[in-house]
Amino acid sequence: MAYLHPMTQRSDSSASTETGPLRRVAVGVLSGLQPGRETAEVSRWFDDQIPARRTALVAGVTGGLLAGALLFGAFGWIGMLVYMLIVIFLVN
Repeated sequence: MAYLHPMTQRSDSSASTETGPLRRVAVGVLSGLQPGRETAEVSRWFDDQIPARRTALVAGVTGGLLAGALLFGAFGWIGMLVYMLIVIFLVN
């Protein structure tokens, strides 16, 4: 099987949202917020959503992580350390 560089492969919008890194981050954060649900279960639920809702979920989670980083970053390196620990424990 020939190797194709990732930038040379064409993908439609559904394929890029299913395997993208932001999707994995969103699923990880959402499963961390729901302790009773496994990551695979949240991933299946995420895949069942319509594309517009998936995009909104990814944008919301990414925006929340950015807002949290800016908020905790205002408290210097200790704030960023606390933020990173929260994210690590949340995503597990």
